[in-house]
Amino acid sequence: MRVTRKVWLFTLFISLMTSSAALSDRQLEAVSYKITDQDLKTLQQAKEPEATQLPESLITALTPLQNIEYAMVDLFDNAVEQQLKTAGLPVDVYSGDQKTLIQHTAQKTHGMDDLAAIQWKSGGCGCVQDFTRVVYGFYPYWMGSDKKVDQPQNKKPENQSEKKDTPKETQTINFSLLSRIAYFAVYLDQTGRLQEHTPWRQEKHQAEFIKIAHKYRTKVDLVIHHPDWRTWYQTAMARESGMIKELVRLVTTCPMVDGVTLYFEAYPEKDAYAEKFKTLLDNLQTAFQKTEKPFSINVMMPAMSEKNQNAVRLFLSHVFPETHEDTQTNDPVDLLIVFLEQPTTYTKKEMRYAIEKEFKGYQRRNVLRKIVPVITPPVDPENQQFKDDLIYFENNFGGAGFWPLPAGGAGTVKQIAASVLSMFRKNEDYQILQIMLQNHSAGFCNWICPNRNLLKMIFWAFLLFLGVCGLGSTWICELRAFRKKYNGYFLGILLLDAAILISLLTCDPDLMNHSTEIFIILMIVLTFYMVFRQVRKMRQAGYP
Repeated sequence: MRVTRKVWLFTLFISLMTSSAALSDRQLEAVSYKITDQDLKTLQQAKEPEATQLPESLITALTPLQNIEYAMVDLFDNAVEQQLKTAGLPVDVYSGDQKTLIQHTAQKTHGMDDLAAIQWKSGGCGCVQDFTRVVYGFYPYWMGSDKKVDQPQNKKPENQSEKKDTPKETQTINFSLLSRIAYFAVYLDQTGRLQEHTPWRQEKHQAEFIKIAHKYRTKVDLVIHHPDWRTWYQTAMARESGMIKELVRLVTTCPMVDGVTLYFEAYPEKDAYAEKFKTLLDNLQTAFQKTEKPFSINVMMPAMSEKNQNAVRLFLSHVFPETHEDTQTNDPVDLLIVFLEQPTTYTKKEMRYAIEKEFKGYQRRNVLRKIVPVITPPVDPENQQFKDDLIYFENNFGGAGFWPLPAGGAGTVKQIAASVLSMFRKNEDYQILQIMLQNHSAGFCNWICPNRNLLKMIFWAFLLFLGVCGLGSTWICELRAFRKKYNGYFLGILLLDAAILISLLTCDPDLMNHSTEIFIILMIVLTFYMVFRQVRKMRQAGYP
């Protein structure tokens, strides 16, 4: 039995080493961790004597994690340990060969060869409203792919050329609950340049999903990933200017995104590294400021804990310098994206306490208001812990994030959306039109807002037509006769244009906050116009 077990472990070790070597020679591929139905069966079969023996209680403890995806191995390990504690098992049972086996079974490698074009639809959710905080959602590139994970790396799918960009079933995304969507990810190689082989293709048809998001006022960020900041720093910083130019080109050409999220793993505990990262962010900010469109710069980072406290503290202290004045600082980072470990009941408070302890005054406030904690969408949105987390995030941090973003039109997603909207939607003072139409505008606005640009074009076209005909008829008799002949049609166009305007003032978030002022101005203009017409008629009545 011992010989067989050693052979099995040796085979597993060779497999892991071969995979690592292949990844270093080839392009980087994304890795996530998820226990599927088949994985549980595989682990149950691993209880035989010739393999690593897994207790039945350990496999049972993994069942609640079924089909929950984790972005990092640390998050997966933490989730497993929490399930063991819940089941009353010692955490030590998840160690050694057993831990290696479970990690290897849960690891999912996502290739980039046969990705399907991303197709999104809203499901009638309406536009995202103005929130008190940011709601951030990650969209891993493999969510839009038909590619199967864990394929042998030396084996390519048959008919690969036929599968490439094969349309996939349209995914339903509830844009009303997402301020920003992060496309995960584009990878940097060891020289600091973007990989030639990437899931992000700068082709017109690939930009359609971004246009859909913008239609619903949701912004899209591009995640730039490198697995190790130390190695990248040593080999790539000399090429920093070229990398920044490449990033600017990437986000300012089709498909155009709204920002980048930098994800460098393994932050070192050295001042020089932190200072250089700050310089990189400053230079990237300067380059973006030279473009015609404002772009956001976000950073993914680990939560401040005992094992990485010094590295995170150094990074934050350089990016957010201490200040004694309540001024608007020109910070190069807009958001700090932090993946929270379980149980969030404690980890969210520990993260805040660590920030409170390390920083003070305006510096502390600036850091806390930039942090967006990321959690896994709950299986049961009615769970009180999920609601408690949202309350705490809204009150203490800069928002809330989800990995992956809630997708689909099922009731679970709708419940998540309802919880998020109730917690993060601004309690605005209703304008005149909102007060008049508040009982009828909800479903109506779900159509008006996404089509607001088309309606604006129609409104201005009608207004221009009416203005030209109205002013022209003052001096041109033929045009005056034409207008009188078809006066009913002109009146219909006027009423339709007024209805479009009222719809936009009621449902377009960019206009609705000023709808009262616009409404009053229009009433004044209309009053002056009516007075002008009446005076003109009275004068004309005096002519023979």
